[in-house]
Amino acid sequence: IEAMANDYVQRVITLQPQGPIHLLGWSVGGILAQAMAVRLHDIGREVGELVLLDAYPSECWRAEPEPDPIAALRALLAIAGHDPDAHPELDDRERIRAFLRRGGSALGSLPEVVLDGVVRAVTGTNRLIREHQHRPFVGTLAHVRAGRDHQARPQLQSALWKAHALQVDAIELPFLHAELTGRDAVAQLAPWLSARLQQWDRQQESATCS
Repeated sequence: IEAMANDYVQRVITLQPQGPIHLLGWSVGGILAQAMAVRLHDIGREVGELVLLDAYPSECWRAEPEPDPIAALRALLAIAGHDPDAHPELDDRERIRAFLRRGGSALGSLPEVVLDGVVRAVTGTNRLIREHQHRPFVGTLAHVRAGRDHQARPQLQSALWKAHALQVDAIELPFLHAELTGRDAVAQLAPWLSARLQQWDRQQESATCS
C-alpha cells in the first residue's frame, strides 16, 4: 500500500507541481488516499481535503479470510453499483457476467484474460490491505459512512479513523457501500464536498490576508 500510494503521489505532483492537493477515495481507494496524505506530508506538500467514502482501517480486516476467485469476481457487482449480498445466486463466473450484461454494464463483456486479472487484483489488494500498517495523518480526515450497510459488522464506524488522523469529521448517508459512487449518492455528496472545499478556500484566504 505504501508503494502504491507513493506511485500515485508521484503522478499527482507531476500534474499538480504547486499548491494544495485534495484527495478522495472510496473503499480501498480510501485506504490509499490516507496513505497518500501521509506521504504528501512527508515531502512537504500541503494536503487540503482528505475524504474517505466508506473506507475502514486495515486492522478491521486482518482476521478476514482471503477471498476465493468467485468472491473476488463478485467485487465486480459492487463496482457496477449492485449490492453483492443481495445476489447470492451469482455464484459462478458466467452467472456474474450474464447478470452484468443484462444490467447494461460493460463489465459483463470483459474477456476471460481480464477477468483473470480482476481475480488477481482483488486477491492481491485484499492481502495488501490486511498487511498494511497505517501511519498517522497530521490533519483532518472526513469520513462518509454508508448508513444502510454493515449490519453484519456494526463496528465499522467513522471513529475508527481517530487512531490514524489528527481529527475526524464524520457524516452518514442512507446508502449501501456499493451505492456511494452512484448518481443518487453523488447528488448528496457533491454539495457537501463543495461546501467543504469552499470553506477550505476561505480559510486559506483568511490566513494569507492575516
